[in-house]
Amino acid sequence: MILQNKNRKDIWLFILLIPVFLWLSLNYADHRNDNGTSYSVLNRGSKGMSIIYETMKKLNYPVKLVLDNVEDKSHDKVQIIVSAKNNRKFNINNDEIKKWIKNGGKLVYLYEDLENRKLKYGKKINTYEKNDGSVYSYGKGKILTGNIKLIANKTLTINTDGAYWILSQIDKWNYNSLEFNEFYLYESSQKPSLWRDIPGGVKFILFQLAILIGAIIFYKGKRFGRPIPLYEEVERSENEYIYSVAALYHKAGCWEVVLKSYYDDFLLQVEGLFGKNEYIKEEWLKLWENKNLPKLNKAKKLYRMINSLVSIDKSEKKRRKKYLETISIIEELKKILIKRRESHWKRLKKDIQRI
Repeated sequence: MILQNKNRKDIWLFILLIPVFLWLSLNYADHRNDNGTSYSVLNRGSKGMSIIYETMKKLNYPVKLVLDNVEDKSHDKVQIIVSAKNNRKFNINNDEIKKWIKNGGKLVYLYEDLENRKLKYGKKINTYEKNDGSVYSYGKGKILTGNIKLIANKTLTINTDGAYWILSQIDKWNYNSLEFNEFYLYESSQKPSLWRDIPGGVKFILFQLAILIGAIIFYKGKRFGRPIPLYEEVERSENEYIYSVAALYHKAGCWEVVLKSYYDDFLLQVEGLFGKNEYIKEEWLKLWENKNLPKLNKAKKLYRMINSLVSIDKSEKKRRKKYLETISIIEELKKILIKRRESHWKRLKKDIQRI
């Protein structure tokens, strides 16, 4: 009864998990477009830069994603740096950056807030409309600064003019590769995260699978929670040790040993029913006949078969058949002994109740 109530409770909990699962799934689905690190090429949401990156790849631009210091890069590799709002990790006016550009470095610097656009060196040579982008020369190098939104996914689904202007300016430079350098995109305390940067659709599927697996483990698992108490002792079968040993010998093909185990157990049953005073091992058949037990012919046949085991054909197939037949008779006669014993106890119980 307790187990039945527990199962019923588990079913109700499992049913309650379904609306919770749906609510979490739908709630997560509503926000899955804004996934990953803002302005990362791995982010396919509205604030990502996956569209410009994938488009340039398809147009055979030599683009790749890197995570390195700008000043450590060679001058033939254009560095594309993005700076999210309030991110102060990259400083375009840093002396090392200035030196790298002056010696021939080429930098595309895209910002989110106006404070980061203040370039304190270089000569302006081109400007995009509304001052959203500018190109400067400094020493042997070039700098392109602009609003990061010009190439963000959300903008590119509506207007591609800003992205086209940036590409047209880069095409005027000499370079071997274009590197989206995201080393400065993360704050000092923040590191690149595989989970944060994978597509929202994949996150959604993994989220659903996690809830589903958790629900199955909770409902079906017997080792994931409180142990189920065993309220009833398991009843051991009678003479199970003898049968287990006999089964092992049976597998090994030791038919003589198997038959001896069964026959010895049968004799113990006879002795247990009639007592040691009446029981004589070699004369159990006479006892069977004197007590008027049923299936006397079967008992006589067993007696003959046991005494003629030595003369059994040595053919493995015939021997096996003969032994199985003998064991079958033993089992049949044992059932008679068990019934007789049960009826004896019933009579004894009635006699005790009368007293």
